[in-house]
Amino acid sequence: MNKQLPDIGIYLAEQALKEYYRPRRQIIQLEEIEEFCRQEASLNLYRTYLRLQRQHIDRIVVGMVLANLAEDEQKFVQYHYRDNMGYYLITHKIPYSSTALGRINKRILTDIRTLLFYSLSADDIFHRAKVINMLHILDWRIMALSRKDLVVKTAWLQDLMEKRQRYRKLLDIMQDCLDIPEEEQDLQDMRDGDEIALLDALRNKVVATKLQHPNYNVSEISQISGISKPTVSRKLRQYMVAAYAYIH
Repeated sequence: MNKQLPDIGIYLAEQALKEYYRPRRQIIQLEEIEEFCRQEASLNLYRTYLRLQRQHIDRIVVGMVLANLAEDEQKFVQYHYRDNMGYYLITHKIPYSSTALGRINKRILTDIRTLLFYSLSADDIFHRAKVINMLHILDWRIMALSRKDLVVKTAWLQDLMEKRQRYRKLLDIMQDCLDIPEEEQDLQDMRDGDEIALLDALRNKVVATKLQHPNYNVSEISQISGISKPTVSRKLRQYMVAAYAYIH
């Protein structure tokens, strides 16, 4: 294998980031374009709509990633991709070395690349908004690609449908974990009664806290939830085992 070959996914991620910061042209709403294309027989016109839809999806993906970055990381992206600043100049604005900025850039581009291919990563199992947005993207894209006279690889479309099904199940797991007792007394009642219900309630409280603060570590989750660190670690591992099954 030629190690000099570029990573096409990373290239697409870079282009999506650069496009995100370019001034947007005023165009008709995509919903109006889609409706117009449905009324027209021209397949070429519909393909134009698909390209516009794909560009809009790229912007959504970049926005999803940027929304989950730390403040300094967001500044780095703006300096580098919006203002075309090099690493050396950026190190004078935020407290990172050029090497660290390279690692941050690679992580951000990898995250965008994954989402551009309609996939979620292992880190996304604690980012509920990402899962919801990806489901909206998949619903929208699958519907657009299901036009009868449009030639689409069946296996590829089926893969998108299977991803949508798995991510819906992942969202269901998240929602179940957000169903936690509203009062501390409810947990105490479980301690005095149903042990299984108590274990489920503890898991849900730990995971719900992590879903609300996805970048917090075990110690921070323990402090917020009032649950011991060993229990937090154990309950998070249980959730991760169940959630990973739906992203691979």
